[in-house]
Amino acid sequence: MIIVFIGPPGAGKGTQAALLSQKLQIPCFSMGQLLREAYEEKTPEGVEAWDNYLTKGINVPIGLKFKILRDQMDRAKTGFILDNYPRTNDDLEALKGYLNSTGKKIDRVFHLIIADETCFLRIQKRADNARVKRKDDDLVLLRTRIEEGYRKELPEILEYFQQQGNLVEIDGTQSIKDVLRQINKFFTAGKFKL
Repeated sequence: MIIVFIGPPGAGKGTQAALLSQKLQIPCFSMGQLLREAYEEKTPEGVEAWDNYLTKGINVPIGLKFKILRDQMDRAKTGFILDNYPRTNDDLEALKGYLNSTGKKIDRVFHLIIADETCFLRIQKRADNARVKRKDDDLVLLRTRIEEGYRKELPEILEYFQQQGNLVEIDGTQSIKDVLRQINKFFTAGKFKL
């Protein structure tokens, strides 16, 4: 099983992906988290991605990030969840190539929708409550992240998943439990309980 979560910063993708990962007992891969971990481990890819792209709110080039993600996907034998990937057309093409070469398919894509102002409020709250500050939660960078990393190429990505028949759009302003309840409707009854 392969599940994808797409949405702007602060939409609740990570929260929902983590909850679903626990319920379905499959790993969740966040490209942002994988890149942050690569930076903390001081890998060449991680340092380049962080210094030249992430701290500026710019998408990391596919050649730099996909190898990190592919290694993780290859290890996940029973399926996985992708948190905020694909974000660009290059991401989508790389993912399609991977799926074609491995014979895998995406079962469901959940697009969590929230207004820009809600993004800002949620990210500000996350930043205020965080023990360790995320540099990419800077509110100046957030607008760039939304415009460059979310809206710019999103329509084509959503159109592709719509054509594949696996796209589900959900109001991300609902409570965590209500969003999860909406997601749960798309799985076999009894697969897991809320």
